[in-house]
Amino acid sequence: MDVDSREVLRKAWAKFFQDNDIAERKDDCPYFRAAMKITQELGPTPLPTAKEIGGMYLDKNYDEATQWLKLFKQDWKNYGVTLMCDSWTSPTEFLYKEIKKVIDQEIGHENMVQIVTDNGSNYKKACKTLVEEPEYNHIVWQPCATHTVNLMLKDLAKFPHIDVIIKSAKRICRFFHNHNNLHDSMKKMKWMVSDNWKESVYKNEADYVFAEELLSSNMWWSALEWVLEFLEPLYRSLRYADTQKRCTLSGFKKNIMSAVNEIRAHLGEGSEMCHRVMSKVSKRIEAMQNDTLMIAAVVLDPHTHYQINMSKIPEYATALTDAIQKIADPDSVVLVFNEISTYRESEWWFQFGEVPNLQKYALRIVSQCVSSSGCERNCSAFALVQTRQRNRLLYGKMHKCVSVRHNLKICAEEDQDPVRENAKEKEVDPSAIMLDTTMFDETNPMMEWLNEDEERVILDGAVAATAVFERIRSLNSSKKASHLGRKDNSRKRKRVVEEEDEYTDFDDEEEDEYDDIDIDGQDDSASESGGGEPSCGIPQNHY
Repeated sequence: MDVDSREVLRKAWAKFFQDNDIAERKDDCPYFRAAMKITQELGPTPLPTAKEIGGMYLDKNYDEATQWLKLFKQDWKNYGVTLMCDSWTSPTEFLYKEIKKVIDQEIGHENMVQIVTDNGSNYKKACKTLVEEPEYNHIVWQPCATHTVNLMLKDLAKFPHIDVIIKSAKRICRFFHNHNNLHDSMKKMKWMVSDNWKESVYKNEADYVFAEELLSSNMWWSALEWVLEFLEPLYRSLRYADTQKRCTLSGFKKNIMSAVNEIRAHLGEGSEMCHRVMSKVSKRIEAMQNDTLMIAAVVLDPHTHYQINMSKIPEYATALTDAIQKIADPDSVVLVFNEISTYRESEWWFQFGEVPNLQKYALRIVSQCVSSSGCERNCSAFALVQTRQRNRLLYGKMHKCVSVRHNLKICAEEDQDPVRENAKEKEVDPSAIMLDTTMFDETNPMMEWLNEDEERVILDGAVAATAVFERIRSLNSSKKASHLGRKDNSRKRKRVVEEEDEYTDFDDEEEDEYDDIDIDGQDDSASESGGGEPSCGIPQNHY
């Protein structure tokens, strides 16, 4: 192929992408490149029609995906199955019937190990009713780890001195994002020392004064750093729990234990703050472990067993015994118990062939996942298939389209070239680059106030948060008027600053154990407080 022909071909494909609003990165799709290579090898060939693509070839791809899934189903007998459920607000009876239908018709109760759902009371009641039936009493209900950690973060975010820092940071971000010129100045790293900031037409707004006061305060930055370091371990656990491939029962237990130890070290063992935080976190962790397979998975995981030797902890040994009694056949229970001592006293891999009964149930317990957050992405798969231009699909065809698309994605990930994967550029965080550049640039004007000794008071993070809390209260008490956009003498729109509300300590309130999950990071406090903002002492600006 000569140069001119190559350019014509590439330009033609570019037109196809642009005319159909297809993202350019889809050019890396392995199926697109495979189709191109096959076309080049075969030469001129008739193109498939739209009817053939949505008809006979959709059926063929669906049958191919079904056959591919049968390879996984062959492992169900050995490794067992975890049934994951999306978050629904349906009645308990409906959920009970649907879960039971899937187990009986698609999985088989003999292959089931556990059901993972969110902490909603409807799911909890439905699963509890199901697992109490004789036919399903070997199945365990496991609360979703992602949902549970998210509830931990929501509990801690209600502590006044944490809440005030988060709310103040949100307010500052909203202010800059609502004013493009100021936002652009921030990107150029001039911040409060720039002329654009000092001469801003928004300098009389309450949010301007609020942002300048806090962003120029070393104490606020110190308090913010303390909050970030405090919540970071749990946030890492949340991200780990949300991974679909490697988050197992034992893996999550190790991860959350590490996070708890980091929090204790950060807050100081025995401090009042540590006690309050642990009372919230421990309650959620216990709810995940009680009557589940999590502790048994940790004991049976060779990595944790020989690294920490948790089987010597009495309550962990009891949890393993209860788990075996729950999922094992009555005839095998005694044999398994006899092999547990062999596993505890000897190297697992050397004794692998000598504990066949324990091995059978160990594989079923250790290999199970702990989060159902992957199901939350099902709605996006359906939304991509049934669009506004394609909104009259019958159920059968839509089911095939979603199934083929989802399984093709999985196949592409399984067959991905590791060399090409490692060659991909990592995601760039502009904010992190900006901060690093600023901190190492001694000529940057921002460093003048960063290096000032007047306000540099080395304080404990909690003390700094308290001071910031009081400072924000004083800022709010000024009751300055604020408005969005530029001043307009003909039409002045003033925003009335809300009256300051007193903070209340949420620590003694009884929390609803089944709060709604907030994985996407959206602020759902309005729904929890009957449509208004929570009492935080900070005027809330809305888009």
